[in-house]
Amino acid sequence: MVSAFAPLSLTPPMVLISLDQHSHLLAVIRRSGRFLGAHQADLASAFAPPDPTSSIRSLA
Repeated sequence: MVSAFAPLSLTPPMVLISLDQHSHLLAVIRRSGRFLGAHQADLASAFAPPDPTSSIRSLA
């Protein structure tokens, strides 16, 4: 279970992800040592907005 997900920076691209200490996802990340592999860039892009600043501008 993901408790929180928040964008931190566009350059370099960084996000904050908070996981429950009993989360299955946390156990998987600890075993693998990574969250997303290079082969998952297309998957990550599918969830990213075309213009990452658009959601930030809408808050202004």
